Amino acid sequence: MISLIYPINSGKDNIRTRGRLSLFKNTIESIKKYSNNIKDKFEILVLDEYSTDNVLEYVVSQKDYFNISYIKFRTPYPNFCESYILNLGINITKYNSVIITCPEVLHVSPVISQFLDFIGENIIAKVIEVNADGSFKQLLMGTQEPNRCNNPGMFFLAMFNKSDLLAIGGLDEDFRYGYADKDFGWRFKRTFKFKVLDEIYGIHQSHGRPPYDSTFAHDGQMWKDKEKIGQIIVNQNRIMGDISNVIEII
Repeated sequence: MISLIYPINSGKDNIRTRGRLSLFKNTIESIKKYSNNIKDKFEILVLDEYSTDNVLEYVVSQKDYFNISYIKFRTPYPNFCESYILNLGINITKYNSVIITCPEVLHVSPVISQFLDFIGENIIAKVIEVNADGSFKQLLMGTQEPNRCNNPGMFFLAMFNKSDLLAIGGLDEDFRYGYADKDFGWRFKRTFKFKVLDEIYGIHQSHGRPPYDSTFAHDGQMWKDKEKIGQIIVNQNRIMGDISNVIEII
């Protein structure tokens, strides 16, 4: 059994989230195409903080097809913090095998069936990114991507053991805007093994990205400082993905 985590803040007013729901709908349709006959073997968790479009209504409309839940929460941080959202999802999942992915990553192979063959292992799937017109843009993750295939933090589409994630303290919530993935991968691979498999395959749909700002630069410097001193432990005074911030689960 597998749990899928989807953080999906979606709305018109933020370039980071604009149109995310429409991309997520494409992703859900791709899951139906490849995994409809095994829908009793996985759950989908949709984590939503401040969407301004119809995310809840859409999730409810999919309950006839999937074991899918909508989780409404309030962040304990002043701004969007993906590390917290993913940690929250990890805490809520029912199953030990957890797929961390993005709402815009389409399944173009029988992804969930393939992951089911590797229950108990940590597996990173191949993902390419496409332009708005569908043409190839870049290889985001895969065995032919030498700068990333050694970093399990490049989890555009990946399955981890929940017990392993909890053992390293999840993602570091000190990283609010960037570098959390890099830090996570750096810490994870020092303790646990993982594989990159090109036969498990996803496509990252095109979406807007915000410009880098001082927060991103701050996180970058924090990452360099942590790497320099070899700090692999996250803040022990913080509750990882504090579930007390959950408002409702539907």
